[in-house]
Amino acid sequence: DFWVAAANAVIDHTSNGALVLPFRWGRIDTNSCAESSERLPEPDGCNEVRATFIDRMGLTWRDAVALSGGHTLGRGDIRFSGHDGTWVDSDRESTIFDKRYYEEVVRRAWRPRQ
Repeated sequence: DFWVAAANAVIDHTSNGALVLPFRWGRIDTNSCAESSERLPEPDGCNEVRATFIDRMGLTWRDAVALSGGHTLGRGDIRFSGHDGTWVDSDRESTIFDKRYYEEVVRRAWRPRQ
């Protein structure tokens, strides 16, 4: 619950109050999450997103796109995504939760790594 509550607080703060998400207590925390990185899609394109979020988790494409928006915060690591650095113009902008990630993906014509 702590991490989800913290994430909610970050989204509320970084969106300047534009996004206030509901929260329910009751999730059980654990000290480890075995194979958690194996559950995320590889950065190779839509097939991996479909296999992970739509086929395995039962989400919609709209849900998968919304989850991708989390990339607007923080930075990428070339070892994991093929992208090094922030998806926006500055470190300061990478602390604001908005739609810039999507704009930058289109503007920079990102392609999966080879």
